[in-house]
Amino acid sequence: MNDKIYDKINKLLSLANGSNFEDESNTALNMANALMEQYSITAKDMDEYGRSQEFGKLTNNQKGEPALYKIWEKQLMNAMAKLFNCRLVMTHDVARKSTMHVLGREGNVRTAIAMNDWISNKIKADAKEKFPGRQMAARNSYALGVVDNIWSRVSQMLKERETKQEGWGLVPVNEVNEFMKQQYPSTKSTKQNGTLSDSFAYSNGQADGSKIGLNKQFGLKAIA
Repeated sequence: MNDKIYDKINKLLSLANGSNFEDESNTALNMANALMEQYSITAKDMDEYGRSQEFGKLTNNQKGEPALYKIWEKQLMNAMAKLFNCRLVMTHDVARKSTMHVLGREGNVRTAIAMNDWISNKIKADAKEKFPGRQMAARNSYALGVVDNIWSRVSQMLKERETKQEGWGLVPVNEVNEFMKQQYPSTKSTKQNGTLSDSFAYSNGQADGSKIGLNKQFGLKAIA
């Protein structure tokens, strides 16, 4: 379908909804309906076109080269993917190295990755400052605490979003799920838990995790 037709219908619908004059509004609406009927375009087609224009087409973004990701790094990326209506898929090579694939609308994917990278860098910097030297076990436990806190908050936000029947970016969950099945037909979701070796550091991480903002405005600024 020619994008110009969709654009014309969009403009007519915007005029119909935004006009202060009833006759003008009705005329625009009738013209929009006539075009939709002429080209067999449904309201669902218009909704999908609007999403593709504003947030880009569904995409599979490979995040970086294969690496030996820590549990908390995978869990953080998974949380950010879910927060912005994307899905995370992990693939592995013969050296047991992993590659993160973030699936979703292009704009949502870019935002999820930007938020993940910002939070990940902050966690690493804070862990290094709080537990200097070679306290790797403490740093890892601290990171787990931060991410567990973030995961709980994201889960709560998703429940509230579902209750209100709203989704950021107007991207239905099923749309991305179907795209994931097409890209990776045999993928199964698994929940991974990291090894906790320092409860004090973990508690510190949980406390600091509540201070990290998860607002979508920051995400949008990060990709601007």
